[in-house]
Amino acid sequence: MKRTILAVDDEQALLALLEASLVTSDFNVHKAANGKDALKLARKLQPDLILLDILMPGMNGYEVLEQLKNDDNTAMIPVIMLSGLSDEEAKIKSAELYSESYLTKPFTTGELLAKIEEVFRRRGN
Repeated sequence: MKRTILAVDDEQALLALLEASLVTSDFNVHKAANGKDALKLARKLQPDLILLDILMPGMNGYEVLEQLKNDDNTAMIPVIMLSGLSDEEAKIKSAELYSESYLTKPFTTGELLAKIEEVFRRRGN
């Protein structure tokens, strides 16, 4: 059975790249361009994993992550944070909010897929 991934980023070009890479690797992919839509889709779809950008207008990735982890319906969905922020503070804040992993942009498809598989292995999926 195909795993479902929700990709969340305000950059349409990156969302298209993520979708192309993940579909080729046999994942079902849903996309959201902002935090509000991400929360709505996460609750509705119950994806196997969420790829979540940090720097987005309106509701940033930290705020989305906090709401996901405080909602019993979405708290157990693993989240990989994606960001151009490579500083230690951003990584620590993501970890404190219970993201499963962190990937710094730019990244390769290979790095992305390896990170996704690592999260699934750790969770026994």
